[in-house]
Amino acid sequence: MRRYIDYDLIVIEYGINAMSEAQTDYSAYSKLMIKSIGHIKECYPNADIIIMGVGDRGSKRGTDIITMPTTYNMIAAQRDVARHLGCVFWDTREAMGGENAIVTWANANPPKANKDYIHLTHIGGRKLAEEFLKSLNNAINK
Repeated sequence: MRRYIDYDLIVIEYGINAMSEAQTDYSAYSKLMIKSIGHIKECYPNADIIIMGVGDRGSKRGTDIITMPTTYNMIAAQRDVARHLGCVFWDTREAMGGENAIVTWANANPPKANKDYIHLTHIGGRKLAEEFLKSLNNAINK
């Protein structure tokens, strides 16, 4: 007998570690994500799916850290995947504060991101989770 959990909501976060300075075309990645998330939709047909976009990611330019320019390409690819599959897209980078937010988060006291300018600290993760829940509650209560 085959059994599964009938989820109401599935939240998927992916992509930050797949980004690179050189890669500007994420179409191959998008095709894989469409296939993977499409499979999840088949397995859980009653669940709504939210795709969380990548957060802000830093890149060194001389002595400065700025938003990695290819971040925009990944976010565009993720939006396209969500649109193609009829999923909700939540813009994590915008929730963090947009352009160069990772620098602000890493330099906060206490820090909300690590000095690798990629990964959040526990404090940053908690803050992002609060923003996500606030957005979710606002959408539900409209």
